[in-house]
Amino acid sequence: MGKRTRTWTLVRLGGAAGVAGGLLWVIKFTVIALRDDSFEPLESIVFVGGLVGIILGTIALAALVARRESRWLVLLVVVAAALGSFLLQIGVQALVNAAVDADNLGISEEVGVLFVGALWLAVGVALTRRSPPRPIY
Repeated sequence: MGKRTRTWTLVRLGGAAGVAGGLLWVIKFTVIALRDDSFEPLESIVFVGGLVGIILGTIALAALVARRESRWLVLLVVVAAALGSFLLQIGVQALVNAAVDADNLGISEEVGVLFVGALWLAVGVALTRRSPPRPIY
């Protein structure tokens, strides 16, 4: 297997992880909104599983963007992307949650999770479906 194929396989796997993470968060939102309450202890497992998938998707996206740079720069970009993604998700969730006021407490508290989850469903699908326009070495 050539370097190009190996790199693209890793990007697609990261995209699949992003899809799985986004899907877990959409499921988390749906169950909480329907119940208007949490579903512990599984809720924590679904949240962490989704977060891990989304961070893996972020790492794949960062590696794809920085693929032509030196190894140290790629490593720096990947670490920064993972940390930045985590912080950005917290910020986006807080902003979206603050903007939505619903009678259903589950919707009010979890709409940010739905927004980020749906976004990562789309990004992950794009990473898994996109074929490289030119060799990625």
